[in-house]
Amino acid sequence: MRKGILLRRALFVLAALWLLLTGYKVCRKVFTFLKRKKTFGEERSSLKSASLEERYYSMPETKKERREHLGRSTWTLLHTVASKYPEKPTREEQTNIIKFIDLLTKIYPCDECRPHFKSLVGAFPPKVSSNGDFATWMCQAHNLVNSRLGKPEFDCTRLDSRWDCGCK
Repeated sequence: MRKGILLRRALFVLAALWLLLTGYKVCRKVFTFLKRKKTFGEERSSLKSASLEERYYSMPETKKERREHLGRSTWTLLHTVASKYPEKPTREEQTNIIKFIDLLTKIYPCDECRPHFKSLVGAFPPKVSSNGDFATWMCQAHNLVNSRLGKPEFDCTRLDSRWDCGCK
């Protein structure tokens, strides 16, 4: 009986010690992260007062800003997918990417952008025979959209340096 009590106490002490040590490490990491964020982000006064969670879950305030945020995020995804597209894709990979683009023309959440993208894809179908062809098509499609919106064009010869996500 006495051994059981001693064993439970020893396990409790070990658990408390473990929690104390790992909790300290976690707190130290959070403190270091917040301290680093303060030094690098002083100029962003609107974000200084917001907590990390508030910044993560917040969206731009106006409808126009939210649409632009969605557009930039979508183009980042599309260009990153294009940069990872195989140099010699199989028939299935080609079919999958065409389906992906086609589905995007049907389910894109912006009612204003979806029909524009659908007509762009209809008039300028994706080229999927190689990584270079698809990445170039994606860049040209993006530049067509930028042109329609009055934005500057992106230099399609710089695709590798811009869209490499660091993924294997």
